[in-house]
Amino acid sequence: MKNIVFCLLLSLMLSSCDKDSSSEYLGNSSGSGVAGSTATILTYKGFIYTVDNNYLRTLSLLDPSHPVEVSSIFLGEGIETIFAYEDHLYLGTRNGIQLYNISDGAKPVFTGNSFHFPARDPVVVDGVLAYSTTNWGSEDGNGGGTLSVISVVNKNNPITINQLNQEYPCGLGLSGDILYVCNARYGLNVYRTNSNGELNFIKNLPTDPVYDCIAYDKLLICQTKSGIWLFNIEDKANPVFVQRINN
Repeated sequence: MKNIVFCLLLSLMLSSCDKDSSSEYLGNSSGSGVAGSTATILTYKGFIYTVDNNYLRTLSLLDPSHPVEVSSIFLGEGIETIFAYEDHLYLGTRNGIQLYNISDGAKPVFTGNSFHFPARDPVVVDGVLAYSTTNWGSEDGNGGGTLSVISVVNKNNPITINQLNQEYPCGLGLSGDILYVCNARYGLNVYRTNSNGELNFIKNLPTDPVYDCIAYDKLLICQTKSGIWLFNIEDKANPVFVQRINN
């Protein structure tokens, strides 16, 4: 599974560079990194950023064939996911979201955090709003979770402005004003977002247990228990199943 996901992501990153020769190496023109919401490694403007359970590490891609570590920041336990948007890293932790400014790509600088009770915390960002899920317990009927909308207008003080209960939310993805929320064995929830942080439910798509997704151009790539599911999202609010790549 991980090899399939990696190959797909690599091909997407390379095609992104081909489509826009002015883009930074392995970055895209939207100002966000290439990664899913549950990723622990991503590329952004000539750097690799990766988190393990305790550290945020930065590697320079000045020579792409020989990445060099230029920064290592001890974060403590519980760092789980990483997402980049407009010169900021959003780190999903068991206790909330931490923000780091990467205007100087080699030297991430802490700017603020948003806390919640201990739970897993994938995150994606669009403009001044971040979307995050938390889950607890088991997806087999003994768990639950929430989908949160967080204002990041003030990077030093992110504020939760909306929350919805979910069955067992995992990863999530954005395409324009449409948000896709992976709910494990409960399928894919589709919402329309707006600038006020409101979430309007559109539909649920039954799938194999689904854990993360990436919206790329007209394609939604979903990581499921059985393999990769691909949806056409030319009509963003109405994903159409295209293909399944089994594990």
